[in-house]
Amino acid sequence: MIKNEKSKKNSEEDVKSCIQDLLRFTEAIAWDQPGITIDKKDIGDSHLFMPLYENMLAIKHDFDSILQKKIEAESDAAEQNKYCKLRSEIYKFFSDNALEEDAPIKMLLNTAGPVIGVSRVCYYKFTTEDHYKSDLICTYEWCGKGVSPTKGTKIPAKLAKHFIQKDSFILTPESAIKIILVPERNSEKLLISNIAEAKNLESIFMLSNFVNTELMPDT
Repeated sequence: MIKNEKSKKNSEEDVKSCIQDLLRFTEAIAWDQPGITIDKKDIGDSHLFMPLYENMLAIKHDFDSILQKKIEAESDAAEQNKYCKLRSEIYKFFSDNALEEDAPIKMLLNTAGPVIGVSRVCYYKFTTEDHYKSDLICTYEWCGKGVSPTKGTKIPAKLAKHFIQKDSFILTPESAIKIILVPERNSEKLLISNIAEAKNLESIFMLSNFVNTELMPDT
């Protein structure tokens, strides 16, 4: 009789322990976040709920995959919406005939900079009509928070001529040096380094203003 009471007490304690473990396990499953916070080794291979743990782990893994795809899809949609809105704003700027000539340019820089997420957006103009022998001067500029303005600075013609292209492209200071032909590379290398340092540039997206095949006086 005493033995049976002791066995019954042990059984009740085992059940309570298993229930506590089950509650601890289920509470560790956050369906809106990836992963399970309880490690398999913390449960033990002989535990009553090990088969349940393994099945739930497989289900949670599949659910995490679905959740990640949902997050990526929402992020992509938000990104697309952001750029669609930007294109709409740009269209309105340039179709408003009541604005002064350069007003849309200023609006474009002030709108595109924050949306794209860059440190600065610059608008350069040639200083002479011979574009390939002309310096470029920063006429308008948008700067992010904490970024020092460089409006009014010039890029010498001997350097600018290497980067006037019909297609847009991305450069780093290192790749910019490689674009320049070898005979002029050494003389321009220091100039590129100085400009990159002064503007704190890591990379730059460049787009020259061509209409069909004609280079416009700004870029």
